[in-house]
Amino acid sequence: MEAGSARHMGCDGSIRCVSPEKAIMELVGVSYEYYDRFKALEEVDLTLQEGVKMAIVGANGSGKSTLLQVMAGILFPKKGRVLFRKRPVSETSLRDPGFRHFFRSRVGYVFQDPDVQLFCPTVMEELMFGPLQLGLPHEEARSRSEEILEMLSLEGLAQRPTYMLSGGEKKKVAVASVLTMNPELLLLDEPTNGLDPRTQSFLVDLIFSLHEVGKTIVIATHDLSLVMELHAKVAVLTEDHRIHKVGDTEEIIEDEALLLKANLIHEHTHRHDGEKHSHLHGHAMPSIVFFAELPDGASPREQARAMGRLYEEAGVSRIISRRDLVAIKLHVGEKGNKTYVKPELISELVKRVKASRAFPFLTDTCTLYRGQRENAIKHILLAHGHGFSIEKVGAPFIVADGLVGTTEMEVEIPGRMYQRVGVAREILNADALIAVSHPTGHPGTGMGACLKNLGMGLASRAGKMRQHSAIRPEVQEARCQNCGKCRRWCPHQAIVEKNGKSFILPERCIGCGECIALCRFDAVSFDFGIECAELQRRMVEHALGVLRGKEGKCFFFNVLVDMTKDCDCLGEAQRKIVPDMGILASQDPVALDKATLDLVKDRRGFNLGELSYPELNPMVQILYAQELGMGSTEYILERIEVEAKMPAST
Repeated sequence: MEAGSARHMGCDGSIRCVSPEKAIMELVGVSYEYYDRFKALEEVDLTLQEGVKMAIVGANGSGKSTLLQVMAGILFPKKGRVLFRKRPVSETSLRDPGFRHFFRSRVGYVFQDPDVQLFCPTVMEELMFGPLQLGLPHEEARSRSEEILEMLSLEGLAQRPTYMLSGGEKKKVAVASVLTMNPELLLLDEPTNGLDPRTQSFLVDLIFSLHEVGKTIVIATHDLSLVMELHAKVAVLTEDHRIHKVGDTEEIIEDEALLLKANLIHEHTHRHDGEKHSHLHGHAMPSIVFFAELPDGASPREQARAMGRLYEEAGVSRIISRRDLVAIKLHVGEKGNKTYVKPELISELVKRVKASRAFPFLTDTCTLYRGQRENAIKHILLAHGHGFSIEKVGAPFIVADGLVGTTEMEVEIPGRMYQRVGVAREILNADALIAVSHPTGHPGTGMGACLKNLGMGLASRAGKMRQHSAIRPEVQEARCQNCGKCRRWCPHQAIVEKNGKSFILPERCIGCGECIALCRFDAVSFDFGIECAELQRRMVEHALGVLRGKEGKCFFFNVLVDMTKDCDCLGEAQRKIVPDMGILASQDPVALDKATLDLVKDRRGFNLGELSYPELNPMVQILYAQELGMGSTEYILERIEVEAKMPAST
């Protein structure tokens, strides 16, 4: 078989080899009206290439379901042509037994409502019906059905009446009944609509698996988050029932004017800090945040076990393709810090990424402040000293912005403050990104978690300076003890001694905020209310730049263990301010950080920002990220069971 071809098994057991570049279906000038009065499709032109994933998106009533049923040969256009492998599909052609068998054995359609599709007395009979109609012997039809039941973990439902199934089970059986015919082209109408998170995840995994073995997949949906997760080719149906654009996921998602026209997003106006703002909202299902709960004091080995369980249950492997360069973003902790995420957890991720035949590497960037992470040499030595060595973790540690933090690339973004942001170059060179964040308080942003790990942690040195320039700290002389610690740590030597006190030179200050975190006498202050909000928004715009071009190729973990008032950049041991809770995982960084705040508040009565720096509001970064389309504050918490031993009593 030639390279680049895919294999399909026919109903007769033969192997068919097809070229990915070959058009499997073409629609030319297709129009359709119900009862010759109600327009559903108007002059639709669409070419479907062999082996693609395609999402047909549009608002309710735009014609998505009608289009899929035309492609499936259930409805026939009043005008225009439908071609399957260059052969016309029509009422006349489907009366021919030879073509009918050819078409029905190769094109499968799953209705939006499974109750419309399922009609046989039992699940087994439902699965056998299609193959029997295609003329397969009874034993082969049964064998195929048993194989599909096993593949979808439905063996226990074989003899159950279909009317006694749950909604999720009905959807799985509807898909299974089509898969028994082993179609080349699978059409799925709103496949995740109305399903619980676990069944949604199951179906998305199944779509990826079927595509990987050469199936051509077309889904109809109005859920843009599903489209981004599938990373599909996208055709946009607008409310005039025409396809206005076909493009890659990124191209379509960035075309806000088109999405507004198609009624897939809408403009929402509200107020922040007394100012009126308008931004765009999408019509999508809530994001899923997975949560593996752990007891307080769980060992690194137990945490690693939870991390591995989350990786599997959340389907992280979906974002990784063979031979991908996969960046695992982490914080190795400053020298003297003890509360960073431990190597055992990272090793668990490395092992699973390698199982997908990809190439993982650990990464972080150089800091602005003087310390053990200010350049790549010191940073790598510190990482190895803290256990993040190839021998222990299984992957190299690579500093993403080069020797001294200047290896960067500028990324165009649709921001309010920036049109271009500086991002560490090797992050942009990576094919996929897994960010492992350790939520803590932060003196400049209230909370540092996933969004900060992305925006500040993966910005270049210049990008960090642009963010921090929002802060202008001052030393309160009455409180300053002249200990000199802030002067020693200032990355730009902007703090000097003056009249026996520390003094910040405003012309040299870059606003990194390290002096605020270091001072234990509360002698350094700045305008938290205004400047903190500005810093958070700048940070979020840099996070947007980090994720740009990696839609569908990112996953995020927040490790809610050893959470402290200040971040892991502080070079000293800190005490935790919240009992250990567990690990969160999601493809949505906004929902992930919102869930972090919510869980801590449920446990302690105050969120992490309120416990650390109550004068700051970390919701600024979360709401702003939502406004920029990076995720949603609406989420479903999916709890994952993990066996973890209780820590030994002392």
